[in-house]
Amino acid sequence: MLTLGETRKPRSNAPAVGAGRRYLWLMTELRHDPRFRCSIPAVFEGPRGAVRGSCTNLSLGGLFFEGGQLVVGTNADVTLDVPGLGRLKLHTQVRHHSVTPKGMGVQFTRFEPGQVELLQRVLASLTR
Repeated sequence: MLTLGETRKPRSNAPAVGAGRRYLWLMTELRHDPRFRCSIPAVFEGPRGAVRGSCTNLSLGGLFFEGGQLVVGTNADVTLDVPGLGRLKLHTQVRHHSVTPKGMGVQFTRFEPGQVELLQRVLASLTR
């Protein structure tokens, strides 16, 4: 993930603002997987109990959770209650916070057997 003050140049032709070897990359999309808009009830199991909210976009790499926030870097499980397909529990790590809308972006850290296939079914249902 690139951040303000990144000292290495990414493999991108995005415009940069900066001096010397420090760059601020503008609007560079670094995600590998396409995101799909959705509104899926979700619950994170945080260190202080359940945090309820909604998954508002989803990909094979992660999701955006609109609702409460956990500390960046926290590893936590999220359960998505997908209408017509059931519950999907995934292992994640919090990558960033958002103020508007209030929430957090998380990355999937590992998958249990069968989870990738179920996640692909969920994504296929969102593209219809």
